[in-house]
Amino acid sequence: MKENKNIELGIYPNFNFLLNGDFRYGRTFIEVIDFYLKMVPGATSARSHSLIQGSQILNCFESRNIEFDLNTFIPRNANIELKPIKSW
Repeated sequence: MKENKNIELGIYPNFNFLLNGDFRYGRTFIEVIDFYLKMVPGATSARSHSLIQGSQILNCFESRNIEFDLNTFIPRNANIELKPIKSW
């Protein structure tokens, strides 16, 4: 898939374990992000389990060249036109 120019790869970090004191993916959110980036080097997007996000996480994504954060929840029945926004 990495060779297909029509596909962008992303990471799906799970911070839930970290928040519960389980350090299987890292002891900090930075270590968790880097854990997943080792599996998907060059990822350009991220969506966290449970839609967990925050300014420090977004800054870390940006510093690692992740361009797209997909953590905004929009209900299916919102009936709005979706457009990408640049937050950083």
